[in-house]
Amino acid sequence: MNYMNIVTFMLFIFYLVICYFLKSIFTTKRTKKITSWIPFYNNVELAKIAEKTMLGWIILVCEILLIVAIETIPSLYYIQTMLCIVIVILNIFVSNSIIKKEQPEKSKVLCIINTVTLGILYPIIINTMKNLKLTIILIVGIILSLIAGKDELQYETDRDKKYTSPNGTNTITVKYDYLSRPSVYKGNKKIFSYNGPGYMESVYFDVEWVSEDELILKATNNKYKNDVYTIHIK
Repeated sequence: MNYMNIVTFMLFIFYLVICYFLKSIFTTKRTKKITSWIPFYNNVELAKIAEKTMLGWIILVCEILLIVAIETIPSLYYIQTMLCIVIVILNIFVSNSIIKKEQPEKSKVLCIINTVTLGILYPIIINTMKNLKLTIILIVGIILSLIAGKDELQYETDRDKKYTSPNGTNTITVKYDYLSRPSVYKGNKKIFSYNGPGYMESVYFDVEWVSEDELILKATNNKYKNDVYTIHIK
C-alpha cells in the first residue's frame, strides 16, 4: 500500500525543493560561493552568515543522521524525533540570528513569526524579510492553504464512504488515514478513532447498524476479522 497519496508526496517534495533553492539563493547572494548549492553543506554556509558556523556543522550532521536513521532503523521513532527537534531548534536559532543581524528594526516581529512557525518557513522569511508585509502575506497564505487542505493531508479522501442509519436518523462518514486506520465522523465531529499501529496493506471497514444510534464497524478483510468496534452516536 502507498502510505502517502500522490498529492501529499508531491507537496512534501515541493517543500524540500523550494526550501533548498531559497536557502541556497539567499546564501549565494551573501557569500558569492558555489558551495552554497551543495546539499547539506549549505547549512554551514548559512550559519557562517549568522556567525554560528559550528551550529551549521551540527545541523549538517543531524540531517545526514536523520536520513540514515529513516533508511536503516525506521522503527526507532524516538531517534528520528530527537534529531528533528535538534534540527528545528538550531535552524530557528541560526535564522533568527540572521534576521537580527540584517533587519534589526523588524527583527522582533520576524523572529516571533519564525519561532511560532517552528522555523519551517525560515527560507521564505530570510529571503523576504526586507519587506515585512510581503513576508506576512506569504506566510498567512501558506497557513490558510494548509488549513483548507488539511483533510487531504490527513486522510485518503478518495476512500471516504458515507453510511445512513435504516430510518435516516443519522449519517456517518468513514475516513481512512495512510495506514488504513479508520475514523468515523458525524458531520464535522469525530465520534470514533482507531488508535492502533495501522496496517501494512489496504484495509476496509464496513458498517452494520444495530439501531439508529448504534453501529458496528468491522474490517472486511478476513485477515483482520477480529477488528470489530461498537460505536454509539451521541
